[in-house]
Amino acid sequence: MGGILVAALVLYAASEALLPSLVSRAIERAVRDGLEGSPAVHVVVRSFPSFLMPMGHLDYISLDISTFPVKGLTVRRLFLEAREVRLDLAGVFSGQGVDLKGLDRATVTVILSQDDLNEYFQSRGGGLRFVRVNLSRGQATLIAEVPFLGRVLRASVDGHFRVDGRTRIRFEVDRARVERFLIPRLIQEGILGQLDLSVDLAGMPVPLTVHDVRVENGAIYVFGGKP
Repeated sequence: MGGILVAALVLYAASEALLPSLVSRAIERAVRDGLEGSPAVHVVVRSFPSFLMPMGHLDYISLDISTFPVKGLTVRRLFLEAREVRLDLAGVFSGQGVDLKGLDRATVTVILSQDDLNEYFQSRGGGLRFVRVNLSRGQATLIAEVPFLGRVLRASVDGHFRVDGRTRIRFEVDRARVERFLIPRLIQEGILGQLDLSVDLAGMPVPLTVHDVRVENGAIYVFGGKP
């Protein structure tokens, strides 16, 4: 009887030590295989007792993905935390991928860098000859050349990003200057109406509803959760 108890304790200790690492690495591979490029992926899982993990029961999971493309936009970082999670780990270990849609108690943070946003907006073209967004804490400044009545005007626009619907954020104009002249709000639409500086996050590897957006020096932080 004593030998059986010792063996059980050894098996339990081994599962507590090894299973979290094995499950984390399997989820990392599954997430990485589902994304373009070669993103860095780091996963931490916890469950007590750990031998419940192979059945898909996780008390906690964190997911950190760095530098991956989504619909032409490079996402600098996505960070997720969730509790009381059920995952199909049998599918994960068999190479069928990982389904992150059922994370009921999840919070998600997406970080978009200034340089990546500028590359994204310039690639979209439209009526802009040049566009650059400079980000500082609490404010975004847009510099663009806009065709208007046969001329090309240089516009400097101060504004902010706001939540626009369930998955989108959009640049909102606070004050605009064209060729050093402050433009009244009544005619801003005629000059700046063609500017679509929005970002749709519907293609994220983790489904999310956007709750808030914050502008910091050189980056935008988007906060969300499960739809």
